[in-house]
Amino acid sequence: MKPRPPPPDLADAAPVMIWVQETDGTHSFFNRVWLQFTGRTLEDEVGDGWTQGIHPEDRKRWLDISTRSFDAHIPFRIDGRLRRRDGEFRWIFLTGMPRFGDDGAFQGFIGSAIDITDRRSSEDQTKQNRFFLEKAEEVAHVGYWVSDLAGDGKLVWSRETYRIFGLDESSFDGRVETFFSRVHPEDLAFVKDESQAAAEGRRPYDVEHRIVRPDGALRWVHQRAEIERDSAKKPVRMIGVCQDITGRKLAEEALRGSEERFRLMADHINEVFWMIDPERRRMYYVSPGYERIWGRPVASLLADPATWFDAIHPDDRARALKALPPNQTQEAYGEAYRIIRPDGSAVWILDRGWPVKDRAGNVYRFVGTALDISDLKRTEEEMLLRAKELARSNEELERFAYAASHDLQEPLRMVSSYVQLIKRRYQGKLDANADEFIRYAAEGAHRMQALIQDLLAYSRVDIKPATVRPVPLNSVVDNALANLEVLAREAGAVVTRGELPTVSGQPTLLTQAFQNLIHNAIKFRDQRPPEIKITAERRGKEWVISVADNGIGIDPAYHPRLFILFQRLHTRDRFQGSGLGLALCKKIVERHGGRIWVESETGKGSTFRVALPASDGLAG
Repeated sequence: MKPRPPPPDLADAAPVMIWVQETDGTHSFFNRVWLQFTGRTLEDEVGDGWTQGIHPEDRKRWLDISTRSFDAHIPFRIDGRLRRRDGEFRWIFLTGMPRFGDDGAFQGFIGSAIDITDRRSSEDQTKQNRFFLEKAEEVAHVGYWVSDLAGDGKLVWSRETYRIFGLDESSFDGRVETFFSRVHPEDLAFVKDESQAAAEGRRPYDVEHRIVRPDGALRWVHQRAEIERDSAKKPVRMIGVCQDITGRKLAEEALRGSEERFRLMADHINEVFWMIDPERRRMYYVSPGYERIWGRPVASLLADPATWFDAIHPDDRARALKALPPNQTQEAYGEAYRIIRPDGSAVWILDRGWPVKDRAGNVYRFVGTALDISDLKRTEEEMLLRAKELARSNEELERFAYAASHDLQEPLRMVSSYVQLIKRRYQGKLDANADEFIRYAAEGAHRMQALIQDLLAYSRVDIKPATVRPVPLNSVVDNALANLEVLAREAGAVVTRGELPTVSGQPTLLTQAFQNLIHNAIKFRDQRPPEIKITAERRGKEWVISVADNGIGIDPAYHPRLFILFQRLHTRDRFQGSGLGLALCKKIVERHGGRIWVESETGKGSTFRVALPASDGLAG
C-alpha cells in the first residue's frame, strides 16, 4: 500500500501543520493548525496562494529546493519565514514526503510544518540548530542514515533513526546484519533484494516494510535512498531517509471503519489522544500516553473522567476549566496548564480539543490531544529571564553613559577653553613643533566634545506614552533640512521628495534620526554635488521611508557594522564623525517600533530605508 494523504478530520486533529500538494504542483489541502497559524482561510492558501507569504529573502531558496524535490520525488526539509495575515513573519520548519498510489504512480507530496520562531533567538546557535533538526525529525518521524558500500559496510544513523528502531548508540554496532535483524521476517527477503538492486543501479531504493523493535513493538517504515558513485561508477555509499509511517498505515486501516485499528494508531503516538462527551461525564477513549505523562492508570480515568480535572494544578484550575469543554462557543480550544503527578511533580500540558458535530450542528463529542511541554516552558522561562537581565543591563548602561557623558562635559569644556586660549596667545610665537602640538590638542578636544555630545544624545533617546503623538513626516524633514541648510548650500545639495505619511512618535527624535540620514547623504560624497531623494511607500502595516543618495556607496560586506556604536568605515582625515550617528538612528527607529536597513554598493550611492508602523494610513 503506497502512502496517501490523511483524511481532513484526522489531519485537523494533528498537533502540527499539515499540507498536501498535487501532481501539478498546486496545494489542495491545509489543516486547521496551518490555517490558525497563518490566520487565513483555506481558499486563500490552496493553489499557489500560500507561497505569496514567503519572505522575499527566502523565496528563491525555498522554491528551488521544493521544485528539485518535487521533480525528483524525494523528501525535503526547508526552514524560512512565512508572513501571516497580520503581516508578521514567522520562522517555520517544513518537511515534505512524496505520495504514491497503489500502482506506484506519483501523486504529489504530503508534509508537515512547525513554528520555530521563538527558538531562532537562542544565544547558542549550534545547540539551537541541533535542537531544530532533532525536533523536526521527531515531528515528521523522519530519520537519516548513511551506508558505506566501499569500505567496512558500516551504517551511520541519525538520532531519529535510532528512535524509530527503538535502539540507542550503545546497542547498535553499525553492521548491516544488525539492521537486517530488525526487519520483519516476512519482509526480509524483499528488503535485501531491493538493497542489492539499488547498489547495482537497477532501480532506486524506495521501500516500505515492517521492523520489530527490541521491545517487540511492530513499526512500519518508509525508506528512500540515493547511491553515490566514484569516477569509475562504482557505488561508494548509500544516503537515505527513514520515515516512521506506522501512524499512516494505521490511519489507512482506521479509514476502513475499524475502531480497533484506530485504537492501535492512537496507542502508538507519544501524545495523549482523548475523546469525551461535552458534559465531561464519559471518557470514550484515552491513549496510553496518559499513564506516562499523568503517572496514573488509564482505567482510573475511564472510570471517573473528573480525575483528569482533579489533577490540574490549583493555581491553574479555574482558568483551565473555563477553557475546557463544554465552553460557551463550543469551538476548538487550546490551553496550557500544569498538572500534579502522584509523586508531587508538576508537568506543563498543552491541551487542545475540537468539537465533533452531527448534521444538525450539535456537538456530541470532543476529541483532542495533550502534549507534555515542560521542556518548552523551561526554555521559555530561561529566555524571559535572559531578556529581563539584558533589559536591566541595557538600562544600567544607558544610565552610565548619560552620567559619564554629562559629568565629562564640564572638565572637557574647561580643557577646551584653555587650549583655545593657548592657541590665541602663543600660536606663531613658539617653534613649529609647538604650533603643531597646540593644533593637535585643539582638534582632540573638539573631537572629544563632539563624541561626548553624541553619546549624551544616544543615552537620552527614550519614548514615553505622554510624548507620543501623530507626527507628519513632511514637517520632520522640513525641520531636518532647516537645521542642515548651511551644510547643504555649501555642498550644492539638491533634495527632492514625495509626499510623506503621518506616523505616531516623538517629533524631536524623528527629526534627529532623519537629520542624521540626510547629513550622511551630504557628507559621504565624491566630487559631484549631492542628489538626495526622499520617498515613502506603504507595505502592509508599515510605512517604508527611503533616503537615497548618489554618494560614494557602501561595500555590502560592511553593512552589518553600520549601526553599531563607534563603528567607522573611513579615517577622520577624510570624513569627520564619532561613529554614533547611525547607531542613534537605529535606536530612535526601534524605540518607535520600526526597523532600519541599508541597500548600497561601492560607487553606486546608498539608500537607507526606515520602516515605521502606520498610524492612520494617511499621508500628511
